[in-house]
Amino acid sequence: LAGPDSRSGQGWNIQHDGPEFLRALVETLKRIYPVDPKRVYVFGHSAGAIHALSIGLLESEYFAAVAVHAGALAPEAMSFVSRAPRKIPVALWVGTNDQFFPLDLVRGTTKVLEVKGFAPKLTEMPGKSGREQQRGAYVKAVFEQEKLKVSTDSIGNIIGVRKGTGGGPTIVIMAHMDVVF
Repeated sequence: LAGPDSRSGQGWNIQHDGPEFLRALVETLKRIYPVDPKRVYVFGHSAGAIHALSIGLLESEYFAAVAVHAGALAPEAMSFVSRAPRKIPVALWVGTNDQFFPLDLVRGTTKVLEVKGFAPKLTEMPGKSGREQQRGAYVKAVFEQEKLKVSTDSIGNIIGVRKGTGGGPTIVIMAHMDVVF
């Protein structure tokens, strides 16, 4: 898992933090770690989600899929959908009360992707900050649907485990429910 930040404190910029920047990062990591080039994904949250969608579309032959939370395509990036050389999987998650990325905006991105031949998966997460139990129940149901072994610890964390089949590295994905959704 690599978590780059934009080169500027002002946020992501396609010219400075664009395809070359991320390809160089991944290629560097491939020289150091055993990376399967068919399983390189791009993920982003908020401004990073806008950038991840753009990069995933521009580099659809390099990245296997895109997953974003709390983001949508920027108006100036809508043309990237038509220019994508490959229709990769795109998953979008958004809170139903997200003040920065309203449902209509995210649904609009989903619709543009669908019209251009993608099969995006949009997940709308109910609830507001401070209502973690509702989100926890949702996350638990999703984990169970994906056949993970699910448990809840003493302070309400939802834990999903899928045992690997080989001797590869352990992968951990975590998020704080009242901030992420």
